[in-house]
Amino acid sequence: MIHRTKLDQADEFYQKHVGELLQPPTQETLEQLPSLVKQTIKIPREKTDIVVPGLGWITVPDGGVTISIHVPKGGVNISLRPALI
Repeated sequence: MIHRTKLDQADEFYQKHVGELLQPPTQETLEQLPSLVKQTIKIPREKTDIVVPGLGWITVPDGGVTISIHVPKGGVNISLRPALI
């Protein structure tokens, strides 16, 4: 499920809803997960997929944009590819 919010409210939204509205993780596993780190990616061309291993992908229709993604520290390598769809 996708939850949209304004960028300037994203950190507050995450802190308020993690383990409840934003799942996984559950409250029980939240303490065991590594902290999140922000990765900033420049999308070089139109119709590009951002691939998040173990989660899926997000298609970005426009090129020349910058995307920030928060992933678990020390283990998730974001990659780009031409869009599949």
